Amino acid sequence: MVRTSAAGVLAVFVGLSVSAQEARPTFEVASVKAQPQESSADGLAAAIAQAPYMRLDGNRFKAANMTAARLILETHGRDYVHRDQIQGGPDWLDQERFQIEAVAPAVESSRAGSAVPDSVRGMLRNLVDTRFSLRVSHEMRELPVYTLVRARKDGQLGAGLRASKEDCTTTVDARPGEPGFRNECLPRVRIDGIKLVGRPMDELVRFLMGRLGRLVIDETGLTGTFDVELSYEVPKTLAGNSRAAVAEFSAGIFTGVQEDLGLRLESKPRPIPVLVIQHIERPSPN
Repeated sequence: MVRTSAAGVLAVFVGLSVSAQEARPTFEVASVKAQPQESSADGLAAAIAQAPYMRLDGNRFKAANMTAARLILETHGRDYVHRDQIQGGPDWLDQERFQIEAVAPAVESSRAGSAVPDSVRGMLRNLVDTRFSLRVSHEMRELPVYTLVRARKDGQLGAGLRASKEDCTTTVDARPGEPGFRNECLPRVRIDGIKLVGRPMDELVRFLMGRLGRLVIDETGLTGTFDVELSYEVPKTLAGNSRAAVAEFSAGIFTGVQEDLGLRLESKPRPIPVLVIQHIERPSPN
């Protein structure tokens, strides 16, 4: 029988840990900077300029207008999509914004503004962990969520939700004037609804999460791309963001989702994966 000393086991463990760290994908060159907030100019152009985004042009990665919370969600996989799934952390997690520019080795996007592939997201996660000194623990916690289900027993959808002949999934990160941009693929978002062309259900789910302020889980079983036309009543006043106004706003969305889309939002608690922040620091200037 071969005996292994405690020191030998420790050496093997340390060696595996070092190898695992060395195997993590990294950017060749990366810059992380605090991004000053622009003046609150009006208009669509200003709103687009201040919207958070990530893109890959060739092997050059850029992210802008990103909070630390958004970066954490973007780098921890598809199970983490809502701010409620990050627990703990300082106030600046949602208040301060950052810009990242980096070079991804051995990665070439097919066109300017391509969606960021998982391999580059792995590099971004390593960068965020390192530059923000981030440490998190993974837990399951019961959180209130909305499940999105079909409203009708026969599964029939509403007139505002149709299987699409278009596929606009490749234009998600393209902006006006850039290669690959298609005007018909641009989401039409209003305070009282949304119009989508050639988008997967994920896009509708993200919109609903943003409007309702709660995690939405798609349980419709719908796959492929869809054209969506959703409208709903908006309270005459949202002044002060009162609880009554918020409840009325949500009720209008519930009604619109059922009448226009043939779907239903159900409120229920669910065990959800969360990231608990143990430690995080502002990145040092570079």
